Amino acid sequence: MTTRIGIVNDVALIAEALRRIVADTPGCTVAWIAKDGVEAVRMARTDAADVILMDLVMPVMDGVEATRRIMRESPCAILVVTATVTGNLKMVFEALGHGALDAVQTPRFQRDGDHDGTAEFRRKLATVSRLIAAPPRPARPAAARAAPAAPGLPAMPDATPDVLRAAVVGRGSTPAAALPAGPTLPLLLIGASTGGPQAVSKLLAGLSPDLPAGVVVVQHLDARFAPSFLAWLGQHSPLPVVAAARGDRPRPGVVAVAIGEEHVRLDPLGAFAFSLEPENVLIRPSADVLFESVAAHPGANGVAVILTGMGRDGARGMLALRRKGFRTLAQDAATSVIHGMPSAAAAAGAVMEMLPIDRMGSRVMELLRGRPT
Repeated sequence: MTTRIGIVNDVALIAEALRRIVADTPGCTVAWIAKDGVEAVRMARTDAADVILMDLVMPVMDGVEATRRIMRESPCAILVVTATVTGNLKMVFEALGHGALDAVQTPRFQRDGDHDGTAEFRRKLATVSRLIAAPPRPARPAAARAAPAAPGLPAMPDATPDVLRAAVVGRGSTPAAALPAGPTLPLLLIGASTGGPQAVSKLLAGLSPDLPAGVVVVQHLDARFAPSFLAWLGQHSPLPVVAAARGDRPRPGVVAVAIGEEHVRLDPLGAFAFSLEPENVLIRPSADVLFESVAAHPGANGVAVILTGMGRDGARGMLALRRKGFRTLAQDAATSVIHGMPSAAAAAGAVMEMLPIDRMGSRVMELLRGRPT
């Protein structure tokens, strides 16, 4: 299967260089080239590409607005390709929040004709292509379902969870005492993918600093973006935001984010553990893996949330949590960039309430404070 690529860039030299790289990439072909966001929106509507390579800083209409409109009118996979990811940090996360799948720096062009950064660019393009080509997992048998649901980032190749342990950014006082052995503290578990950065930030903004639960977030995002994502998320959260680190435990009123190349679980003592298994899961870390590990603990309790995202990750794990006694929530279609993950969870009978993202934080607070429902 050939992946058709749309290129959006206002610099003719860069657009041509990207065209040549795509043309030389096995399994890829150039569908069209647009010189600004307005033209990209029109081309996406009239000649749908499988993947769009979206520049950010352009005349007439920038890449953030173009991403927003394309994902609203004619959604497809979008890979942000920008001259400086670090320098355009705010725009990168806005584009990711509107539905872009990933971001990569534009390859730098050498005098000898070589392109520095081409290998990374092709790796990102291949990852996005695999995501859109991945076949959906089969639905669970009806007998296994629960009751029906109610209606400028710096490159850091060594950014493992342990390295990121010190990357604590956010508001609030010093972290509370660690959770005793086993997850007896109420937990707020959040799974998100495409469009997730904005959705997660809105949910966290609706929480109170006295949240009586530990928060664990699985956001599908390149590990190299982790330090900047933590910093950006911390600016929107009333709670401290940290990287989930091996051996640490969820802490009351602290947001632990699982970002990296490994799955994250809670081990038998309630501490974070990491591994590549299961390797057949396309996305790592997986919300299903985290959710199912928590559901295996006898004393686990709390709230689980599935936010906007492509695919089915989290549906199976959320069903296990619902059967465990967790309250389960999902973002509604109207406020989701892509309703794949919430819809899959609802179809599995795992969702108790479907809510707009602006109401999610306050509803979580009601449930965790034990107010009548």
